[in-house]
Amino acid sequence: ACGCPRVQQCAAVCAEGESGPISDAIECIRWCRDQGARIMSNSWGSTGNSSPAPLAREIRLAQEAGVLFVVAAGNENTGEW
Repeated sequence: ACGCPRVQQCAAVCAEGESGPISDAIECIRWCRDQGARIMSNSWGSTGNSSPAPLAREIRLAQEAGVLFVVAAGNENTGEW
């Protein structure tokens, strides 16, 4: 192997470019982990209340597999904290 980094993309968005369901995000995390990802860079926002437990579990499994999981959140820039 050349030691060159490999970049893969997995999107969890709807056809209109809006946020997709958390189940899609979970599937992306699982797919990346199964592909041997070492770093996952994520940019997420949310528009509603949802149960984060399954998502948190999948992130934890990725971390336990040695994945560095990076997340940027608050993509709407509303100025609210």
